[in-house]
Amino acid sequence: MMTERLVKCPFNSLHVMTESSLQRHIIRCMVNYPGYVTCPYNALHRFRNKDLLCAHMLECNSKEKTHLFYELGDRKIEQTCFHIENARAFNLKDENWDET
Repeated sequence: MMTERLVKCPFNSLHVMTESSLQRHIIRCMVNYPGYVTCPYNALHRFRNKDLLCAHMLECNSKEKTHLFYELGDRKIEQTCFHIENARAFNLKDENWDET
């Protein structure tokens, strides 16, 4: 009989379980770790911040199974990972749509 592979929880590496129980574990465990971000290629991949997620997205094994893209006319553009610090605060501060 083949034994199932053991995996670690993305929130706490001390949590070790079989691969088949990882999804159920993440649902229960994520309540204790708010603010983690989810990989768009595989919801089982979770990270403390966007920088770690962006680095992961470049090498994610599930990327090949999923195709995230935007269509622009007849061209398809793959989604890229970028983050502009305080983008919303900048727009709200410097733009006033009520002024003409």
